[in-house]
Formats: sequence, structure tokens, C-alpha cells
Amino acid sequence: MAEDLLLAGRMPTLRPATVAAWLARARRPAAARQPGGPAPQAAPTPVLPPRARALPTVPAQARPPGWRIPALPRIGATGVWAALAVAAAVWLTTGIYKVEPDEVGIVTRFGRYVATRSPGLNYHLPAPIEQVMLPKVT
Repeated sequence: MAEDLLLAGRMPTLRPATVAAWLARARRPAAARQPGGPAPQAAPTPVLPPRARALPTVPAQARPPGWRIPALPRIGATGVWAALAVAAAVWLTTGIYKVEPDEVGIVTRFGRYVATRSPGLNYHLPAPIEQVMLPKVT
């Protein structure tokens, strides 16, 4: 409707009294706007331990029959050690590097010169212990 009035070149005028009445009506609580209706009472907030308040709950009516929260698998000490062993193996393999025929490998341990490596596959202790610089020497 406002678009039709705008296209016709006529816009409704808003009077300050109309705007003030609209704002006063919008600021009233919902129960006061409905004639004869009592003001809704808020349900008391149950006192729960902090962990229980953080977890979402699913009402019993919304759950399918036999529904349960699935248990997470327990990896145990063996799984932790296996994961650490895999991580250590991956970290140790990052020390493999290749020196090209026109390069020389300069190995530094904690920033101090340790060794010079010749062309081919070589190994150094992984970062942050040792680092390799490969300058061209031709």
C-alpha cells in the first residue's frame, strides 16, 4: 500500500501524536495490550548445578522410543600410547631431506653450526632441534 501511495505521488503524513501513540502501544507488555487477559507469570527458574545448565536437554516427548545418547568409545591407555607413537613417528620423518648435486647441506642445531652434508638423501633431527640450509654452490 505504501508503494502504491508513493507511486501515485501521495505519501501519508505521520503526525507526532500518531507516532507517540504507536510507540506507547508498542512499549506496553503483551498482557496489557490484550483486554481482560491476566499478565503471564514466568515459570520459576530451577536451581541446577553449573554442568547441568550447560547441557542441552531433549524433552521425553521428542525422543524416539529406545533413544539414548550414544556413548563415546573409550580409547584407554593403549590407544593414547599408540596415538603418541604415531605422532612421534610422523615428527621424526620430517627430518629427511635431499641435497641436490649443485647444493650443500648446512646443518645447524639450535642455531649453531653442526655439520656439512653432501648431495643425496640425508637426515637431521626434526625442528625445532636442527635445521638445514641448502645454498647453491655451483
